[in-house]
This record gives sequence, C-alpha cells and structure tokens, in this order.
Amino acid sequence: MIRVFTSVAALVLCMVSLTASPQPVDSPYEKLKSYDYQNRTPADAISEMIKQANGDSQKLATIETRLDGILDDPAAAFGGKQEACRLLSIIGTGISVPSLAKMLTDDKLADIARYALERDPAPTAARALRLALATTTGKTQIGVINSLGDRADPAAPGVLKKYIVSPDADVAEAAITALGKIGDVNSIALLKKLPASNVAAGHALLRAAAQLAAAGAAPAALGIYDALANGGRPPVVRAEAMRGLSVLNSPHAAAIALAALRSDDPYLQEVAARVIGTIGTGAAVNPAMEIWPHLQPKTQIVLLTAFADRRDKSAIPMAFTAIDSKDDALRAAGMRSAALIGGPQALAHLIYILSHGNGDDKSVARDALASAPGSDAERLILDAAGKGDADTRSALMRVLADRPTDRAMAVLTDAAGDAEKSVAVQALQALGRVGKPAPFDSVIRVLVSTKSDDIRDAARDAAGAIAPKVENHGASQVFAVMDGATDAAKAALYPLLPEIGDDRALKELVESATAPEGALRRPALNALADGWPDARALPTLLTIAQTDSDKSVKVQALRGYLRILGQDDSMPPNSKVARVIKGIDAAARTEEKRQALSVLRDCRVQAAVDASAKLLDDPELFNDAANTIIYLAGKQRKNDKDQAAVTGVSTNAALDKIIQMSNDDGQKTAAQKVRGQ
Repeated sequence: MIRVFTSVAALVLCMVSLTASPQPVDSPYEKLKSYDYQNRTPADAISEMIKQANGDSQKLATIETRLDGILDDPAAAFGGKQEACRLLSIIGTGISVPSLAKMLTDDKLADIARYALERDPAPTAARALRLALATTTGKTQIGVINSLGDRADPAAPGVLKKYIVSPDADVAEAAITALGKIGDVNSIALLKKLPASNVAAGHALLRAAAQLAAAGAAPAALGIYDALANGGRPPVVRAEAMRGLSVLNSPHAAAIALAALRSDDPYLQEVAARVIGTIGTGAAVNPAMEIWPHLQPKTQIVLLTAFADRRDKSAIPMAFTAIDSKDDALRAAGMRSAALIGGPQALAHLIYILSHGNGDDKSVARDALASAPGSDAERLILDAAGKGDADTRSALMRVLADRPTDRAMAVLTDAAGDAEKSVAVQALQALGRVGKPAPFDSVIRVLVSTKSDDIRDAARDAAGAIAPKVENHGASQVFAVMDGATDAAKAALYPLLPEIGDDRALKELVESATAPEGALRRPALNALADGWPDARALPTLLTIAQTDSDKSVKVQALRGYLRILGQDDSMPPNSKVARVIKGIDAAARTEEKRQALSVLRDCRVQAAVDASAKLLDDPELFNDAANTIIYLAGKQRKNDKDQAAVTGVSTNAALDKIIQMSNDDGQKTAAQKVRGQ
C-alpha cells in the first residue's frame, strides 16, 4: 500500500492551492461525483494518477484532498463516494480522516467510511473510530467495533470495556470478538474476566492464543490454552484448547485429553480421541486403551482409526474387538484398522469375511485387503488367491485388481483359465478392470477355448477393455485364432473387429452378415451396425436394410447405416444427403425416418431442405421435418463457426408450407422469422 505522511505546512499550502483552483467540469474528480456504477473511466483515471505519483507525498496529498472534496460534496452520488473511499483506502492519511469521521454517523455511508479508516495507518483514523462508538448505535456501532478489531488498535480495549457487557447481545459479541483480534495483554485480561460459560469470550481467547503462538510467544499461548481446557468452558472451546495444547506439544496435553475422553460430552470425547491419537506417547495411549471399551462407538472409531493411522500395533486387540461389534460403522473401522496393523492373523480373518461374510462386510473387507500395506500382506493375499478354496480365490480376484502388481497380474492371468467357473469369471473381470495389455493373449485363448458361455462372455468383455491398449487393437492375436474358432467364439470376437477396423475385419463381418443363414449373421450385423467406424460398411448395411426378410434385422441395419452417416464429418454434404434419401426410402418405421432427419439437420445444402420437405406430408413427421427445415433455413453457429442459411425458392416454399400447416404458434413464428430474414 502507498502511505504518505506530510508536514502540516505542506498540507495547508496544498489545500489552499486546491481551494483556489476549482476543478474543471471534465476532470475525473468531477465526473466521479456522478458515478453510477456504469462508467469506471473516472475511477480508473484517478487510480492511474496514484500509480504515476510513484510515492510522491505532494502529489498523493493533492489526490487525497480532491477525493476528500468528493466526500464533502452533498451532491455527490453514493457510488462516487464509495469509489473515493476505496481509493482513500490505498493512499489515505490524516488528511481525509475528518471527512470520513463525519460519515460514520450516517448509517448509509458508515460502512464505506470504515473501509477507508480501517486501512489508514494514521493515529487519528483509529481515534475517529473510537470516538464514533459514542455517537453510533445498532449495526453501525457493531461495524465500528469490528473495524477497531481489524485494526488491532491497542487503545481500543479501554473503550471496548463497557461494550463487552452491553445488554445488546450482538454488540457485546462484536466487542468480545474485537478484543480477540487485538489479542494484547489488556484485551486478554478483559476477556478472562467474563464468565467461563461465555462462548464468544472463549473463542476470542482461542484466537488471541493462536496469534501469540504465531508470534513466537508459545508460553503465553499455552497458559491461555491450559485455562480454557480445564476451566468449565463450553465443550467446543475446551476442544479447541486441547488441539492448541497438542499442536504446541504441551506436557499437559495428554492428561487433559484423557480427562476429556472420560467426560460425558460426545463432541469433547471425539476431539480428545483425535488429540490422543496424535500425541502417541505411552502416557496417553495406554490409559486411552483402557477407556476405549466404555466409549460410544463413534468415539471408539475415532480413537481406533487414529492409532491405526499411526501404525500403533498396541491397538490390534481394539481392532479385533471392533470387528466383532454389532455396530456397522465400528465393525468397518475395525476391519480397515486390522488391515493396517493386524498382520497375518488379521488378513486371514478379513479374507474369511470376504469369502463368507455378508454383503456390506464383504465390501469393506475387500477394500481393507486392497489397502493392506507391505510385501508380507501381498504375499499372504497372493497365496490365498492361488491356493485357497474356490470361494476364497473367486472373492480375491477383485482385490488383486485393486493392487495390480506384476505378481498379482500373473495370478489373475493364471486364474483366467481356472477350471472353476466362478474363479475364471472373476479373474477375467478383474483383468478387464485393470486393462493392462500383457494378458491379452491369454484372454483371447480363454475366449476361443472355453465351453462355458459365462466365461466366454467375461473373456469378451475383458478383451474389449484391454484391446485399445494393445498394438493395432490386438489384430494379430484375434486373427491368429479366428479361422479355427467355433461360431460361439467368433461371435464373441466380432465386437473387437470394429476397433481393429482394417479390411480383414470388414471382410469377416460382411461375409457373415450377408450369409444366407448361420449363427454368425446377427453377431456380425451387431458389430457392423453398432460399432463399425466408417463409410465402408454403408453398402452392406443398406443392402440388408432394403432386402432382408427379417424386419428386426432390417431395422438394425438401417439404424447402423444412419449412425455411420451421422458421425461421418468427412463426407460431402450432397453425397451424404443422397445416401440419407436411400435410407428414408428403405425405412418402414417413423423412428428411422426421424433418425434420418437428424442427419439431414447437419447437411447445410439445398438437397437436405428438399428431402426434409418431402416428409412434411407425413403427420407423424411434420414437426420433426419442419424443425429441421427451419434450422437449415436460419443462420447458425456451431463449434465457434458461423453456418450460412440455406436459402432459395424451394426453401421458401417449404417455409410457406410450414407457416400454412403448423399448429404450433412458436414453430410458425420461427418459420416466419427465417422466411423474412
């Protein structure tokens, strides 16, 4: 901030000079008087003057005096005075204090005056605020009190003394809070005299203690925290004092926290549990463990979790006790804690819960096992996943997916070929979740060799998840097994072919989709219609849509045909429209014709309007066709690019038809608007 103190003589000369030299009507100061929050040019101009003054005391005094003149002008707008105060908050000295002080008694202007006075380092600014306490009331007085606190005015405690016991509760609380902000010896002494039950006084003392600690006066801060933690204060104050003692490593912290842990206040108990967990000394831990069985579950969780997070193995018995609790949350905390500190016995117990427990417990046990640290934990989990019973191995596959080390991936890959169906399915699902490319060969081999539909489906899904991370989407591996694969295996491999997307993949799908009969016709059509990425599949899909005897096959082929047209941004619009028209001709249902209109909507050529206009005669399609025409006939903006309107005689004819036939007033208005543009 720029702050300047000038000599009295210099200021007098400056003010006389300004008085003798009225400001031009076009000066930024005159313009600022009428500021209405619209044009900031005057304020910005004065800000630039302050910057250009570069700390020159005479120049800044001149600016301050002229801003002062705005405050004294009864005709100046509120916005102008507000901006003047903002600027004075940057450069204000004793010059502007008298004018600002006058504003403190005006409820409307007091806040903006305080904004400047709070930031003015001149002693007279603080004095003006103190004096204003006697001439203000209500919210304005509270604001003045807040400003004294924010200034940390060392002379303020003497005048605030009577306000901390004001019958107005809001005034009293503001005065107490201000003393906490000031935080000096006098303020602290006044706060200590207030009743221990006063919550605001407790928070103010906590604030003062924190300021003392930050300033390096730890002993004084500890004295306040000790008094607050022990002296019949409200639980919320005692709790924060305990935290303060712990942060400052007070030798009394453990005893105070243990006493709070024995209290009957749940909040105080929880904070005490957290504090004890951070202290970590025998003087705190051992007594806390004795108290633990008698605590409420919520507090037990806090204490147990704190010990587990510190890897304190002395809490292992607590964790095992918690696992057997009837309280769901405590039981979950016990499992998580046991995984962190319990060692092999705990992990074996968690594995049993995972494979034989109930729903929620199994989920918690799975997460706990996934987070169990250390190589010993990994070795135990891997051994159980490879050698346990089927239920155990199956349940552990997801755990391995959540901790996919090289050894875990090897176990999962082996398990994908397990003779036990549940194990194989879970292993394949886990491999898909991890998505690492290395197991792709093994997954493909399982897919083509298994006789189980469930395993094949799981292998298909896993292969689909892994393939994008394999070179050429796994083309070489897929085609290496394609020729000798059963129809069921080929059907499972077909969803991978659109991702591969080469000519071999297209040829395989086209031959199967157009075969006169066979189990692979529908899987091949599914892959072409739902997944093929480019226009090479269009002729095949259109032929099927036009000629197939199965109505559902025709519909699927046509929808796939229109999908590809809609997503192909490289095809020339007129070519796309010509193909869409063929799709419309092949369509027997309204749904596919609507899909065709959605494709035409992105073709900004006359042919698209004409094709849409032909559908106006279909009552079920009139609104969709009309909206498409209106969209094409109007100027649009898409992807930050302007799109020209499609205009012409036939466009106008289509719009006229819409205006004539539409029953929707909004639609009519939109058509009339683009018709007349």
